[in-house]
Amino acid sequence: MNLPPPPRWAQWLILNLCDPDRCDDLLGDLLEVYEWRASEKGVSRARIAFILDALHCLHPTLLRPTQPPINTVMLRNYLTIAWRNFTRQRAFSLINLLGLSVGLTCTFLIGLWVMDELGTDRFHEKGDRLYRVISHLDFGNGDVASWYTSPLALEEVIPDQVPEVRDMTFLSYNRNHLFTHEGRSFQREGTYASANFFQHFSYPLAKGDPKSALAEPNSVVISQELASSLFGNDNLSNVLGRTILVNQSTNYQITGILEPLPGNSSLQFDFVIPVKDLLTNEPYHMQWGNFNFQGFALLEPGADRIAAGEKISEIAAEKRENDAASFELQSIEEAYLYGKFENGENAGGRIEYVRIFSIAAFFILLIACINFMNLATARSTKRAREVGVRKVIGAHRSMLIGQFFGEAILMAFLAMVISVIAVEALLPGFGEIMGKDMHFPLNEPKTWLLLLGLSIGAGILAGSYPALLLSSLNIIDVLRGSNHSIGGGHLNLRRGLVSFQFVLSITLIVSSLVIVMQLDFIQNKNIGLNKDQVLTFRLPDYSTDSKKLIQQQLEAEPGVLSTTFSNMDPINIGNSTTSVSWKGKPEDREPIFHALMVDYDYVETFEIELLAGRSHQRDMATDSTGFLINEAALREAGWADPEEAIGEFYSLWGVDGTVIGVMKDFHIASMYTPIEPTIFAFYPNEANKLFIRLDANRMRESMASIEKIFHGEYPDYPFTYSFLDQEFDKMYTSETRVSKLASLAAALAIFVACLGLLGLAAFSAEQRTRELSIRKVLGASSSQLIALMGKEFTLLVVISFLIATPISFYLLRDWLGQFAYRIELGWWVFTAAGLITLVIAWLTISWQALKAARANPADALRGE
Repeated sequence: MNLPPPPRWAQWLILNLCDPDRCDDLLGDLLEVYEWRASEKGVSRARIAFILDALHCLHPTLLRPTQPPINTVMLRNYLTIAWRNFTRQRAFSLINLLGLSVGLTCTFLIGLWVMDELGTDRFHEKGDRLYRVISHLDFGNGDVASWYTSPLALEEVIPDQVPEVRDMTFLSYNRNHLFTHEGRSFQREGTYASANFFQHFSYPLAKGDPKSALAEPNSVVISQELASSLFGNDNLSNVLGRTILVNQSTNYQITGILEPLPGNSSLQFDFVIPVKDLLTNEPYHMQWGNFNFQGFALLEPGADRIAAGEKISEIAAEKRENDAASFELQSIEEAYLYGKFENGENAGGRIEYVRIFSIAAFFILLIACINFMNLATARSTKRAREVGVRKVIGAHRSMLIGQFFGEAILMAFLAMVISVIAVEALLPGFGEIMGKDMHFPLNEPKTWLLLLGLSIGAGILAGSYPALLLSSLNIIDVLRGSNHSIGGGHLNLRRGLVSFQFVLSITLIVSSLVIVMQLDFIQNKNIGLNKDQVLTFRLPDYSTDSKKLIQQQLEAEPGVLSTTFSNMDPINIGNSTTSVSWKGKPEDREPIFHALMVDYDYVETFEIELLAGRSHQRDMATDSTGFLINEAALREAGWADPEEAIGEFYSLWGVDGTVIGVMKDFHIASMYTPIEPTIFAFYPNEANKLFIRLDANRMRESMASIEKIFHGEYPDYPFTYSFLDQEFDKMYTSETRVSKLASLAAALAIFVACLGLLGLAAFSAEQRTRELSIRKVLGASSSQLIALMGKEFTLLVVISFLIATPISFYLLRDWLGQFAYRIELGWWVFTAAGLITLVIAWLTISWQALKAARANPADALRGE
């Protein structure tokens, strides 16, 4: 086809637009330069359109057939254009930057928490061969109880009889001890451990030999902090070999100084004492029936942990009277995250939260990237002519794609810089909320490589849709002013993306509401006893004379209502036994009972309801062998009525007695578990934890008097106390933190999603400018136009609600299933989340809709 040569003015325009010497200026702002040149030459818009049609039909050789290589000048031009677009559209750019910054900040914070969780206990050099011993106990009722403790007696036989096991290490649960040196006294929490503890666990010693630090009796390894407190600024090397007094009774020689423990260690302690020292005073720990220690097995390289566990079970069955216990080995590197067992099988644990929040962080970042797409395409009509003109002067599609990807990556880099600053500022508070000492390792090269990769990835993800869409626009359509090429199906995709954002947002809102409601239910539920205004602290010793003296002084105080002793908190009874008998007990039944050692006035102090019988009385000598039981124990024994149990034979640990009272069930543990059979035995000599019910109107003066009485009897010990309701709340610390994290994630997700909705509203208003103007000319009011625009977005929220509701219900039903006592998932929870989202969406689009409705229709219809 032979084309006629273009007119002279068209040739002039071609030469000017294609002049390489002028490309730098033209690339700066093609549309502005083009319109300026056209107006200067007196060329009308209609004629410009005709010229561009002619340009489109010209022979390809006139329009640079080859793609020039990308060079430094071109990259500089890309950055120049990106910066000009950023500065000329400040509101749009700041919204875009804000969305990406918030998304990246949230991702970084949650990512740091996830990395800390995944890294817990993974710093041990022998971690790939170090396994925790899990005890599974089947007591004949079909349920299997799993304990993280095992018999200390395993340490003496397993390494010699199980070839797969090279060695074993045992730890006690943490205990408080008082350390004294030259008048300085400090109470710290630590553990008793096997002599090989520091050889198997990578807790480095600043001073001392890991092989011999716990080899001798009356030796102790203490933390640097405790050493500094006891010895001041003495050189640590001078501290080794020195003697300190422990619990005002025994001298210990310091054989090691601990370096600060890693923050991602599940074991935290300030001192370690040889376990043999504990056995000197408490030899019963070596009995095969006592599961009081955490056991760890160091396997031979390549050994089979399953085979080792089976052999340990066989040996233990021979030593124990029955074979109800079996043992499993769990890797120390997995124990923290996979610490939940149900009916003898691993059921996850904290790894579930890690997965949930990893997905949440990814989706929040994805929402931010979707916003970038929506906001970029909302402004696509203003950049469409730029694309058309650049194509006219020879820009290939790959160049345009590179330009838009470059702008997106530049925006992501700016957002990354802002996010790094925000994370540094927010991390201390975030770490406090999550109960972790986290830091942003900016001094490590891999951190910057990760940030760089994440920024580039986010930029490519965010810029992919605008780059591919705008670079594909038809030259003639966009330069004639047609918006058809950037609407239609692309609008449906944007609606889908916004709906996806709100599905995630509604899911997070419902989740945060349900978690908060469940925690509120737990904290305010009647647990069966009165935990308010109950002060508790443990006495340093078990001396009967000291306990009686303190109790007499306390009860003389006007603000003290009652006192009692026990060996542990009633809301967290960890002591379990199968050594319980009663008349008519089946021989094949060995149920687990929780056993608590109590003193007089136990029922009265905690205001527990008695269904039958009475509590232990001072004037009843036979009460020394009298037992209190709860309703669960009543049902376990098969008694139908509480009165039926009074006076019946009962035995605990071989001590025979009778039932003197039946308590109404109260929660003896967290609400993850149902209330289990519990027996309360009168063992005042074994109970040194004091509980004091105070008058709420005299709390301040009572506290001062109690501290004075305590120091009068124990002047060297610090007065460390807590309140029972605080201890109850600590049981749900993890859930409280998760609730805060979920609420924060929900708030950020809805905020970022609303930015995307703002972009879609702006795009919709721009696309419907003529329609809205015509409707206004025909008499439509501003409120009608606002309602017209809001109808579309209301539909998007409703669709999102319908999709999010079953997803939320499924996820939350599983989460609530962990609790034996929980709220019901009512329809109103989901409705409330939907209404919250709808109101926020309307508030978001109202400004843009009002702006469009109040626009002068003459401005939009002048060119028609």
